[in-house]
Amino acid sequence: MTSFQKLIRSIGMKLVHRFGTRLQDAETGEVLGRVLIVPWRGRIQVIGLEELTVRPTFLTQQRLTYWKQDLGFTKVPLPDFPNEAEQHQKKSEVHRSKNDGPSGLRSQANVSSYMMASTLLSCL
Repeated sequence: MTSFQKLIRSIGMKLVHRFGTRLQDAETGEVLGRVLIVPWRGRIQVIGLEELTVRPTFLTQQRLTYWKQDLGFTKVPLPDFPNEAEQHQKKSEVHRSKNDGPSGLRSQANVSSYMMASTLLSCL
């Protein structure tokens, strides 16, 4: 970015932070900041949040309607990397245990599936 673009961006962000809509977390009610929400080409652009990542959620309503839904935003939770690493280790252990079976059974299964496929093709 050039210095002129940075200047325009900083002025725009100051205007959004001053006059934008106050955004609250739909689950906790915490004020996330002031933003400018722009629907554009089927997407929702949230301008003004620099350090937070939010996701849209449908809010509960008193009456079920299909033509209008209330939309709110919540913070995206931080990733839980230690638990993902444990799950990956468990999956690799399960994968290894499945492949530890006798090799003769695996080759028999491959031969029988080949025989069935060749029989079906000969019938056509």
